[in-house]
Amino acid sequence: MPLIEIRNLPFTVEEKAKLQKTIADVLKEIRPPLKRHEEFIWVMFHEVSLENMMIGPLTLKELRKKLMAEKK
Repeated sequence: MPLIEIRNLPFTVEEKAKLQKTIADVLKEIRPPLKRHEEFIWVMFHEVSLENMMIGPLTLKELRKKLMAEKK
């Protein structure tokens, strides 16, 4: 049973459905037995807020704010 975990900023319901379908299609291409057992392809979304993701000492929210200020 493949289990794919995705850690990212929140996705919309539509984005999650599209991503899950794309992942399932790729896995079925690579592992043909999964074509008959798509229910065994699991995708878990771990949604992380901007405040909970950091690059260096800055949260993504702070980094975005800094980069936008530098563009001006």
